[in-house]
Amino acid sequence: MTKKRAGMLMILLALLYTVVELLTMEKGDFFNGFIPLGFISVGILWMRARDKDESIFKKK
Repeated sequence: MTKKRAGMLMILLALLYTVVELLTMEKGDFFNGFIPLGFISVGILWMRARDKDESIFKKK
């Protein structure tokens, strides 16, 4: 799995986590937004990162 696909997976996990948390919240519960924020930030970093294989192929 490339880092770009792993980044997309992390963003998808953040969206799924948020939807499940919002649907299962009861009255008076607190939504923890730091977990989806962490998933999204890691996903963006991984999507922007270059794989070692990509840089090797571009040099040749």
